[in-house]
Amino acid sequence: MRCYRCLALVGLVACVALLAACGKNEQASPSTSAPASTSAPPSTSAPVSEGVLPPRAAQSFVQAPWLRERLPEHTVAYLRIPSAWGLLSAPNGRPLDPALASEPHARIVAALREAVRKDKVLADAGLTPVLTLLLDDLDAPLEVAVIDSNDMLNPASSTALFSTHLKIVSVTELNGRLASLDNGGQLLKAPLDAEGRGALVNGGFVKFDAASGRLQALVGITASPTLLDRLLEQLKQTRSHRLHDVEQQIDHSGQGLFGWVSLKGLAGMVAPQIPDGPAAALQRDLIDKAQSLAFGWGTVDGRGRLQIRLEAPGARLLSYLAAKQYRADVKTAGKPRWAISLMLPDAERLAAFEGHLAADFGEPAAKEYRDFIALLKQQYGIVPVEWLKWIGPELLSFEDASGRFSALRVNDSQAFYRKLDELGQRFGWRRETLKVGKVEVQHLTIPSMAASQTESSTDATDKEAAFLALLVRMNTHLYWVESGAWLVFGEVPQALADRAASTLDTDLGHWLKQSQGYTPENALLGLTAVTRNAQREIYYAYLGGLQMLGDALGARISLADLPSASALKLPVDGAIGLALEATPGRVGFNISYEQTPVEVLMAGDGSALTGLMVAGIVAAIAIPAYEDYTVRAQIASVLAETDPLKQAMADYYAKHNELPKSDDDLELNFDGDSIRYLAGYGIGDGAIVLFFGDEAGAAITERTLLLTPYLGADGGLTWVCGSAGPPPGAKALVEATEYATDVPEKYLPGTCR
Repeated sequence: MRCYRCLALVGLVACVALLAACGKNEQASPSTSAPASTSAPPSTSAPVSEGVLPPRAAQSFVQAPWLRERLPEHTVAYLRIPSAWGLLSAPNGRPLDPALASEPHARIVAALREAVRKDKVLADAGLTPVLTLLLDDLDAPLEVAVIDSNDMLNPASSTALFSTHLKIVSVTELNGRLASLDNGGQLLKAPLDAEGRGALVNGGFVKFDAASGRLQALVGITASPTLLDRLLEQLKQTRSHRLHDVEQQIDHSGQGLFGWVSLKGLAGMVAPQIPDGPAAALQRDLIDKAQSLAFGWGTVDGRGRLQIRLEAPGARLLSYLAAKQYRADVKTAGKPRWAISLMLPDAERLAAFEGHLAADFGEPAAKEYRDFIALLKQQYGIVPVEWLKWIGPELLSFEDASGRFSALRVNDSQAFYRKLDELGQRFGWRRETLKVGKVEVQHLTIPSMAASQTESSTDATDKEAAFLALLVRMNTHLYWVESGAWLVFGEVPQALADRAASTLDTDLGHWLKQSQGYTPENALLGLTAVTRNAQREIYYAYLGGLQMLGDALGARISLADLPSASALKLPVDGAIGLALEATPGRVGFNISYEQTPVEVLMAGDGSALTGLMVAGIVAAIAIPAYEDYTVRAQIASVLAETDPLKQAMADYYAKHNELPKSDDDLELNFDGDSIRYLAGYGIGDGAIVLFFGDEAGAAITERTLLLTPYLGADGGLTWVCGSAGPPPGAKALVEATEYATDVPEKYLPGTCR
């Protein structure tokens, strides 16, 4: 119960967290006027006329934040949690403000507050004191500033200053309220003295200023009454702080949920804990450059924002991710319903990445990458840095009045087409120009990759063979038209003919920024979509919630005085957006909306959500597939390096007519422990046992792969990997072994299955 009483003193930390999870509105009015009276009766006046807004409330029921403008020197962290009514019902700089700031709405909130004090059910349950404190007395955000004279977050030397405002006018009243909590249990060592001073049972010191209603508390190892007084003296003056610039990108109102932490000194504490390995240098560089971490739920340019962002100017990782420009100037037929942007790496960023491979990831990883690029060039004639000179970095998908399309910027169309034709000659691709009405459509046919599967499936049944044969015939077809610097792709050629017949009157890039508040040049991957009537539905759901709460508390409230959605002139169209962002100075995740993130479910009548799901499905398929490929490549590289060991065992068998009992019987210069991805190796009952270590993919770490020798028809040893069967006519030399292959089959090369 001790934690419960602490919660009651500092505010509604847990209460706000619970309410926030319900997806309601947040934030308080910037007004600093006195709160509305809680004793106002429910309205009995006639409903407002259609199109006429009710008068604005003369008083605000929530105070503005106070500590953020007076942060003490050496503040290294800050947290602001809106009060319960600030989170749920206060104006927040968005379209519902006229209703939330109106006199009828203030009367409803006052009636609900009063009902909390008087409800018998709550009183019988012993909940009235704490709910009165949280839902009525507490009328401002809870603010916390962490101060450290070393200008770095250190639990051993940092203190936390709590600040909030109470509608309590005397020390005696506050003592009485605290004494009523938890059946009279003690929160303080003793009641506050006449000056409003006291000490917490669990450590820390409290000061309540009855004249202003402001409650302050200081906790921490170094907390003392003297330090509290010194900090309170600092709070008499306003001052700027570097977190304010970050806050403006997350919450213009300065009143939403907001947290900020300085990361100064983090590198010295964390960097030594990063184990050596791939990307260790890149991680240390990011930590060394990191300045702050911020998150919030607020308002930016009249729209809701839910953000988390890491500020790290000059970090090499961000230089690899951030593009210099992203011009989304493709034309659309009318305003789009949704759009997805993907930023491809450009040639310059890829070259920089390749130039720092060894420094960032280690020489072994750099060698693997170079070998992979060499393989691409040798077998497929593909050099990624060349392709990225010809295309990108802009890749877009969108739906407009003429249909759904994707668009790819082409910087050098001649080189791009030459390479397509070269690959066509090499792999049987076929490119042609189709005439659909008056539109010339490019058509590229790529043969199915399933052909190789049929060649290796000699044991397939007739039905399976027939199915594979049909699968081989299913080619990949791409259709596109040229539109300035863009290749615009459609599902079928007729879709491109529909687009050509439409009036292309909207610049997609302009629509993204002006209508959606979406910045594609900062988004690695992002989605924005149009919502329909989302604000009306959110507003009416909120009013229904007020009615239900009034019923539960036995309060007579009237919704009739509140305006309708049409009277408020709520916009029919709204915007929702999600973006993974990266600039040269920061990386973060951003969700934008009009009133609540719930609107993502209403976007574009589901089309936007469908688009996002498609993007998610693609990622869910592509990422595991790449991970599977990586693991298989690791196994293949290990098998290639075991050739000297297999040869030594073959020589031993030829000389002794038996297999060695252990690797100690062999005379060879072979250090299996030095093979990357292996924790070690051994010879068990004549078989080679490979043990994968921590550098291997998580899917095969601490797993085992067996290489089992058989006597071939030519009298020499032939090797069977994993779960593969022995070659025809081969004689088993290993009767049994205590080891077994436990690497999942999907990660094994084809010869090991």
